[in-house]
Amino acid sequence: AYCYAELGTMIRKSGADYAYIMETFGPFLAFVRLWIECMIVRPCSQAIVALTFSVYVMKPFFPACEPPDDAARLLAVCCICVLTFVNCYDVKWATRVQDVFTYAKLLALFIIIAAGVYQLIQGKTEHFSFINTKTEVTSLALSFYSGLFAYNGWNYLNFIIEELKDPVRNLPLAIGISCTLVTVVYTFTNVAFYTTLSPAEVLGSEAVAVSFANRLFGAFAWTIPVFVALSTFGAVNGILLTSSRLFYSGAMHGQMPELLTMI
Repeated sequence: AYCYAELGTMIRKSGADYAYIMETFGPFLAFVRLWIECMIVRPCSQAIVALTFSVYVMKPFFPACEPPDDAARLLAVCCICVLTFVNCYDVKWATRVQDVFTYAKLLALFIIIAAGVYQLIQGKTEHFSFINTKTEVTSLALSFYSGLFAYNGWNYLNFIIEELKDPVRNLPLAIGISCTLVTVVYTFTNVAFYTTLSPAEVLGSEAVAVSFANRLFGAFAWTIPVFVALSTFGAVNGILLTSSRLFYSGAMHGQMPELLTMI
């Protein structure tokens, strides 16, 4: 992450990966990277997060079964359209949305951590043993891969570096603080999960936070799916915000329609 931050302070151009590849390897590889992002990476990641948002929004209304697929897709489309409008209308609105929903995510995690601390005080440590732990290289690799999703977005500031104030100071500082915060918060969150759920229940659950809330919060269990939905809503906004800067950078180099230089 710090190496990436150093790249950002050396090459102060919006577009992050695209800008760095353009500067280092030239227009051909930059073009390939840009259009892979445009046609595959960005649409797929945005669709996945938006669908996650819709599933969690609808979960309280379908506690005993999975929400209907068509309804989930329709709500995901509405989420993307609303946030696209926000980003097109005013970048200040987009950054405010990002701030608000980031705070909502942290609040949800702190609620889970607080519940986990209470459970630890009550002596709920029976699920912390390493019985039946897998030690194969493939299992360890899959665990590392799964953990990477917690850090999704660590490079987003590089996409908007031309809009940052004093990037030489603020970019490494922001990445350092955010990565440290994510590491600490998600570690304690996982500890909290295992105070209530067994390893088999964690692995078998499609929504661990919801399973945790259903077991522990009773009538207030609906709050956790709502908070998770708010978190994913903010994630969709972050993807849109950075994608626009990526495509703007491509348009500035003549590799995307000139209209996008008006962003």
